[in-house]
Amino acid sequence: MAANPSTKQPWTESEVTLLVQAWRQVATKWPPLQRRWEAGTFEDKVHTLLSQRSRFLHSPAAILRQQKRILEFGKLVHRFNEARRVEGGRLWFDLTTEERERVKPLAMTRLTLLTTLNRESFATLVKMGVLTEPSLESPAPLGSQQVQDQAPDASLHPQGSQSSPPAAIAHGAVLNQVNDASRGGPRARSHKTLQQERSPASSRPSGDQVEQGAARKRHPKAKHRECKDLLVSLMERQNKIFQRAVQDLRADLEGDIQRNAEMLRSIASDRFEGPGSSGDANFVARLLETKQRQVRDRFERFQEARARDGASNRAHVEQCFASQRD
Repeated sequence: MAANPSTKQPWTESEVTLLVQAWRQVATKWPPLQRRWEAGTFEDKVHTLLSQRSRFLHSPAAILRQQKRILEFGKLVHRFNEARRVEGGRLWFDLTTEERERVKPLAMTRLTLLTTLNRESFATLVKMGVLTEPSLESPAPLGSQQVQDQAPDASLHPQGSQSSPPAAIAHGAVLNQVNDASRGGPRARSHKTLQQERSPASSRPSGDQVEQGAARKRHPKAKHRECKDLLVSLMERQNKIFQRAVQDLRADLEGDIQRNAEMLRSIASDRFEGPGSSGDANFVARLLETKQRQVRDRFERFQEARARDGASNRAHVEQCFASQRD
């Protein structure tokens, strides 16, 4: 019995890979994507392409939802990798699944793409240029007055400039449809906003205006997630700096003890008839070895205590932000 495409099916890694490939192909194959899309065209084209390649069980609406999840997850991975490059740590796809579970941002928990979005699909998204776009919450500028007259419901038909990559324009068209639906439809914009879009001075807003509009419309939960991610990143960075300082101090102390031990052994050998022939010389050697072990043990206990404190601090941060969400 054939599966019903309308039934919700979990996305596998191979299906996510096929979706990203089809996403890129559709976005680059049809130049009209650079102008204005009819509602539903993009996901229908992707669904048609995927159905030709394999027995694809997901509907166009499911494709649209999954594209939004992939985009949000990809941006989180992109920010994670940028932070790791600054700190000198391993990137996301260099970690094991268990390590990703430990270090993943809280926002990744609800996206369920931890193991299905692989390195190759992420690289494709990077090449498409969709992971470094400004927030899609800000309204897209309209084109000429003729296009405005032909399409009064402009919020359903995102507009891109001629210099924009086709992949980025298609991606914007997909997610702006979702944003419009969540805001109550294409006519939810105010009269003042429409006047600003028609004016020549505001037809192409600057980057600062886009960022300010996105900041005003950002949900409080998103702000909490960003604050939490920033705080955890700062804690990890400070911990790494402290660990390097402790390692340098330990190396200096052990080096000083080693040099003092060699010097005392040399003095003891000169004062007595031969090395090891005197009980005093052996006693001095054992004393220095004991001191080295004590220093090493103290540093190891100190690092273990620091690791426990770090885990406790991270758990406290998670608890605080979880209580704010509730």
